[in-house]
Amino acid sequence: MQTKGLETAKRGKASELQVAGELLRRGYDIFIPFVDAGIDLIAKVGTKLILIQVKESKFYLEQRVYWQEIRKKPFDHTKGKDVFYIFTLRDGTETNYLIVPSLWIDEHADEFYFDIKNQKWFFYFKLEDGKALETRKSQLDFTQFLNNWEQLKG
Repeated sequence: MQTKGLETAKRGKASELQVAGELLRRGYDIFIPFVDAGIDLIAKVGTKLILIQVKESKFYLEQRVYWQEIRKKPFDHTKGKDVFYIFTLRDGTETNYLIVPSLWIDEHADEFYFDIKNQKWFFYFKLEDGKALETRKSQLDFTQFLNNWEQLKG
């Protein structure tokens, strides 16, 4: 029998591979670091390198909301101009992606719910009428990042 942690790790790895496949289809070369030190994938298009952290979001069917967390310390060590967080938002067979620049998250960090004790930000996303909204504290509109793969090209 598998433990919950192992199941979560497998879902996370499956999301990373799904994002890698999507990027390959879009013409990127993909590199996977041997050690996960806050970056899951390195994408290359032309001479530009993009660092990507993939986060599999948990879906709560009753509220129709996605939940995610980001730990502050790893985030602070990896944020930068060409660093992106890709949140996978899976509902049944449908998957959407929020492709968010790390510097945008950093710029808006004070607007998100922050757990001081555990040093984590928590995000709650709702997809509705083609929009992606954070629903817990900030109420920020993430729609500009919804399935917006083009922004990776800069």
